[in-house]
Amino acid sequence: MASGYVYRQELLRRAREHLRQGPVVFWGPPGMGKTLLLKELARSLGLDYRTEWSRERAAYDLSGEPAEMLPGQALALAERPRRAPAETLLLGPDELEFSRQEVAELARRLRRPACAEPAWENLGGWPLLVRRALESGVCRGGQEPLRGYLEVVLGGLGDEELALLHLLTEPLPEAAWREAGWGEVVDCLLRGGWVQARSGRLLPRRAVVGRYLRETRGKPPLEALEPVLRFSLDIDPEAAFLVYRGYDAPAAARVFPLMAERLLARGEYDKVVSYWEELPPKQRTAAAALRVAEAERSRGRLREALALAEWAARQGGETEGRALNVKGTVLIHMGRYREAATALERSLERADEASRYRIMAGLGAALIRMGEFSRAVEVLEEATSLAEAASDVEMLAKMQHNLGIALHHSGRLRAALIRYREALELKAGAPPLTRSNTLLSLGEALRLLGCWQEAHEALVQALELARASGEYRAIGYAALNLGDLYLEADWLEEAEESYRLAESVLKPVEDRYGLGLMWLGQAALARKRGAVATARDALEKAERELAEGGSSLELAQVWLERARLEPGRAAYWLARAEEAAAEAGGEYHRLLARVRRVALGDLPAAKAQEVAEWVLREDAYAVALNPELVPAWLAAAADGGPARVLLEKLAFGYGCWRVYSFAGIRIFKDEEVSFPTAKEGWLLMWLWLRPNEDPMGLFEDVKRPKKRLQLAVHHLRSRLGEEWVRLRGSGYRSTPLPGVWWDAAVFEAAAAAPGFAEMRRELLGRLYRGPFVPGGPFDRERERFDWRFRELAGD
Repeated sequence: MASGYVYRQELLRRAREHLRQGPVVFWGPPGMGKTLLLKELARSLGLDYRTEWSRERAAYDLSGEPAEMLPGQALALAERPRRAPAETLLLGPDELEFSRQEVAELARRLRRPACAEPAWENLGGWPLLVRRALESGVCRGGQEPLRGYLEVVLGGLGDEELALLHLLTEPLPEAAWREAGWGEVVDCLLRGGWVQARSGRLLPRRAVVGRYLRETRGKPPLEALEPVLRFSLDIDPEAAFLVYRGYDAPAAARVFPLMAERLLARGEYDKVVSYWEELPPKQRTAAAALRVAEAERSRGRLREALALAEWAARQGGETEGRALNVKGTVLIHMGRYREAATALERSLERADEASRYRIMAGLGAALIRMGEFSRAVEVLEEATSLAEAASDVEMLAKMQHNLGIALHHSGRLRAALIRYREALELKAGAPPLTRSNTLLSLGEALRLLGCWQEAHEALVQALELARASGEYRAIGYAALNLGDLYLEADWLEEAEESYRLAESVLKPVEDRYGLGLMWLGQAALARKRGAVATARDALEKAERELAEGGSSLELAQVWLERARLEPGRAAYWLARAEEAAAEAGGEYHRLLARVRRVALGDLPAAKAQEVAEWVLREDAYAVALNPELVPAWLAAAADGGPARVLLEKLAFGYGCWRVYSFAGIRIFKDEEVSFPTAKEGWLLMWLWLRPNEDPMGLFEDVKRPKKRLQLAVHHLRSRLGEEWVRLRGSGYRSTPLPGVWWDAAVFEAAAAAPGFAEMRRELLGRLYRGPFVPGGPFDRERERFDWRFRELAGD
């Protein structure tokens, strides 16, 4: 059986091909164009056209007695003796139809081009029906002469078939019709080509048939549809809702929440809002309003979502608790965290045991935004236990994520990583947005710990998934965190591009928290470029935005940056930052402010011991290897304790990667990385030490030096990672990534630290194990390190 739509010439070709093997049967309802096709086929074969009436009603052939037919009209074409009926090829209604182009061409020949599109939309490709409509200029079934034709055509149907065809003018799922006992009649109409299944729903194949039945018989009685509607609620609630809405039936309000839940799960937010707007006010319920509020929130229309949630809460009753929960969730997205916490606490008072953990998840998120991380950990740990007991995987994934955030800001970064990774496992088949959010948090924690490459991989994936979801906040925050990551690696062009992307999506929706963090990053970027005035202006904007949309933790970050911009008042700003971070429970930033105060000489060296203990517990490579903090480790190490242990680690290698360049180049991660030749290591050192000099000189002793340089770059990138060597303009660029321990960098940081002569000599003596990159082309660097070591060793 042929299937699908084909052009008429292709249909003729198929017929000619199969005629060589035996009979071909063209089958379809009256008016499908079988006779028209027969004439055209006879002409293309060079045969005389003639009709022979056979015992079978309305059967034609070209020569000889026609083949045995199935009931109904058929057309037999034969040039050779027929085969058995079971071997006969059938071409059904779909293949006999006119295409849209053929309808347009027929309309042009009949001098009615304006009727072509209405005829196609109303009648499809039913050839005789289309021709009559074009000839008369009438394309609606309730008007003559089409009405008379349709009466004749439909007169061939039985009462049950005609009754069902009338009911099918209200499209409902095919499965629901069968469940309601109409299966045999459905099969009959499908075989006759009267109905079709579209998106799982049955409806008349020709729109004109449906219109004719509605115009002549009116709408089907709702009570006749009720048995099918009951089954439709489980199969396709949207179809049931549309039918009830068409009858202005009160049941539409009852079906709306179920339908909206299905649409929300598919991400069809606009459709939910559109259906709500079409509902009469008397059919709008609190339960329905809450679904619409979720759709508006997902579309970024937070004010509209809040208004709907507040309206639902005012209705009271059983939905009040849910309405307060939705209100709290929307307020979190609007940055109004204290109001959100109040609404969620009120919702928690009205909640049953089954829904408590869901509300607690939202409350934990609000507490995180308020900076109350210790309380957030308590709430979320209880909520996680309840979700595990309920085997609610989806909510458990969300709470593992939020618990990770609370631990993260409490300074327990390694514990946070465990929660984030567990959340990602639980979200394996989740939509892009939910995975993006967790990858975003994972990337930020990895960045703070100094695991730069892993952070980069997580954040790039987070941005890709955010773009796939289309959610503005996810795109903005992923871009924002990527900007911070690039800034730490001194990839300034990439950082600027990321911050601009964040601004473009966060500014239109007035996300003050995100915009404040974006301006904070812009301030640091301008400072690194030496544009102090621009940096100060950006920092002022950051402080204004975060004073409204953030917490004291974000203000602590502003003051940490201000300490760099105003070195004369650095002690003042660092003290304020430490105090604000302590108030918010932000352990990471509190410790960072404290150790910077020690390095500055504003606090006693002993105060750095607490920070060193935290660094060792969390393996916070980014803090340990920060050059501006080395004086603090030197000062505190004299008293032993954790700072002394940390200094030992800095002397022998402490980081996610370890690069040794004194007494020979060796690179380790979990194990040593090997290269084909020594020149790969030499090239890396060249790019780090001589960024403005062409490294081609390393390969002057080989044939095709440019090719050899490219090969060395390939070896470095394939063994270390794409991020280690980048192509910029016409040359290669590389700098040590954050979290990479390099003995020469630690040497330079210790050499530059004022005072602490004894601890400094000890550290330098352990680092300097011999000449710099022996055998390599680094005479200048060897002399500089050797001279610097002798000078400082003699202090």
